[in-house]
Amino acid sequence: MPVRVALALLLTFLAAALALRLLVEPGGGMGLPASGVVWQIRLDRAIAAVIVGACLGTAGVALQAMLRNPLASPDLLGMSAGAVLAVTLARAIGLGIRDDISALIGSIGALGLVLLLGRRRGRVEPVTLILVGVALAIGLGSLASAVRAIMPPSARPEGTWYFGSLTESLALHEIVLAGGLALAGVLWVSWRGSALDAAAMGEDEAITSGVPLRRLRVEMVLLAGVLTAVAVVLAGPIAFLGLVCPHLVRMLMGPRHTPLVFGAAMAGAVLMLVSDSVVRVLPLETGRLPTGVVVAVLAAPVLVLILRSQASRPA
Repeated sequence: MPVRVALALLLTFLAAALALRLLVEPGGGMGLPASGVVWQIRLDRAIAAVIVGACLGTAGVALQAMLRNPLASPDLLGMSAGAVLAVTLARAIGLGIRDDISALIGSIGALGLVLLLGRRRGRVEPVTLILVGVALAIGLGSLASAVRAIMPPSARPEGTWYFGSLTESLALHEIVLAGGLALAGVLWVSWRGSALDAAAMGEDEAITSGVPLRRLRVEMVLLAGVLTAVAVVLAGPIAFLGLVCPHLVRMLMGPRHTPLVFGAAMAGAVLMLVSDSVVRVLPLETGRLPTGVVVAVLAAPVLVLILRSQASRPA
């Protein structure tokens, strides 16, 4: 599919998903809110969904290109779990550090640890990297749960946040900060698209093309860390989104990273908005289902279909 057509299609899906989230009523009905307060709550939640989806989709593209690993994503490399643990520890100890700063330190620290432990004979091996990342993600997630269990209730983050629950009330400065970081991340990664094209082909090709590979790695690691931190602060850990969206968009428009970044960001926003609309419709007596659970349920089958489709192609 031509790139412009694919981007226009994704933009149409994004507009439709945004309208659906703003209009959907509990039980599946549609309509404008009668109260301005309800409208503001829906708008805040929709904005948070768009920001989280764009952040994770972009982070997934950057990590997969830089590590040359199709399974690289913030959740499978332990970045989301590291951010959650850092926020939980900072609150438990009473350090007085802002959640976004704690999340940034945790996400970048987790990725650094995975890269360190995933090296064999001085080189990063894709399979080893993912295995180390998954193991670390499980360990950090379990540790975060243990820390939360011994914290005083007044200091704990909400329980649903640990499963991926969107923030419902954002102050204007929080919206501006989170949205600005997401937009800057998308624009920066897309600006480095040609360098990522070369890096994705291999180190020798990148060096031959004149790409400063070491500096590019640092840039992408920091950007992925910032974007993951923003997503975790707004919604907790969201699984599969950063992994699925880049693959899905590659099938539509090809591997060039400049358009791929915009496509993955929009696809992530669409998936978050649709998932949150499903949460709105599902009636639960015990409260609202975490959005991250619905994202995983919707994204996991898509990932399986993508992998099966790629495996069936002739070599």
